[in-house]
Amino acid sequence: MTGGAFHLRRLFLSLPLLATACAPGRGAEAEADGVDLEQAIDREAGKMVDQGVSDAFVIGVVKQGRTWTRSYGDRPLNGAARPDGDSVFQIGSLTKIFTVATMLDLVREGLVSLADDLTRVLGDRVRLSRAAGAITLRQLASHTSGLPPVPPSLMMLPRDDADPYSRLTRGDVYGYLATADGIRRPGRVEYSNYGMGLLGHVLEDRTGASLEQLMSTSIFAPLSMSSTFMTPLQASARSVVPGASEVGDPAPVWRFGALGGAGALCSTANDMSAFIQAVLTADGAPGPVLAAMHRERGPNDARLGWMAPSPVDRVAGNRTIVWHNGRVGGYASYLSIDVAQRTGVVILSARSAEVTMAGVMLSRAVREHNWREAR
Repeated sequence: MTGGAFHLRRLFLSLPLLATACAPGRGAEAEADGVDLEQAIDREAGKMVDQGVSDAFVIGVVKQGRTWTRSYGDRPLNGAARPDGDSVFQIGSLTKIFTVATMLDLVREGLVSLADDLTRVLGDRVRLSRAAGAITLRQLASHTSGLPPVPPSLMMLPRDDADPYSRLTRGDVYGYLATADGIRRPGRVEYSNYGMGLLGHVLEDRTGASLEQLMSTSIFAPLSMSSTFMTPLQASARSVVPGASEVGDPAPVWRFGALGGAGALCSTANDMSAFIQAVLTADGAPGPVLAAMHRERGPNDARLGWMAPSPVDRVAGNRTIVWHNGRVGGYASYLSIDVAQRTGVVILSARSAEVTMAGVMLSRAVREHNWREAR
């Protein structure tokens, strides 16, 4: 999976330009420039189109209790001129947010503990090296386990280059733990698709239910996120919008094999906006779980399921957001939530080009601009 990990090199190259744009006084200038929030969003979306980031995408924004979506680009999808708030995209590594939220729901129910290690939850049926056995669920959820992004031994297995994880099995995932070759000392944040996929299997083994069923019970059903799903058969039946590679070639939905917890979900801008609204209000059945995602920390203050503000975010003034991005063969995504400012942003794109910088700038625009007053 190319998505999820923060593309620091590309974004750091933008720091000087971003620092100039975000110099002191910029917030007051934004208020005085006569641009309302919808116009500011359109302006950032226009940059995405002009720069070739995407030709088919949807933006969702939540601010001041209002939820808003709009589509952009000119590539026809499923016979329509543009996607809309109900169009289904693969969201890649945004899946990790929901894997961790599901884990925290099981913690709330007393079925697992963040302090549980793999020896406790898997040791009676999976062969574990000493280092693997000591990994805790907290470490898996915060990318501090020391596990590699994807173990090289798994990437050497026969695979479909157009869908690189589709042939992995649960046996492959568990088999690596016998040696855990390449594992590092835990504690430092090292982004691991493998670790999050492994966490999904741990939750399945502890409950006897599929990860998708657990997600639905914990989050999707209570929030009426009826167009968010994981299984390949549903991905075909529900007509996910056609994806494209970074250069514009047709690209399939990735059929994750045994790493579904890292990136297999599909969703819509409207469903993701409902999730943002739930995080901001902490109402309803998932409220305590979503609040726990903000409260709990991993080693070295690492976030569970979320990314902390990056250096680029701090320059842009996005100092109180949590965020995540995603990128698979034909799709890219970005989600940020600022509980302090009570705002949220989602970008779902049907092109596999990085949208993180666009998300940073859009998060900034949403913070600085307001909806036009009703007349």
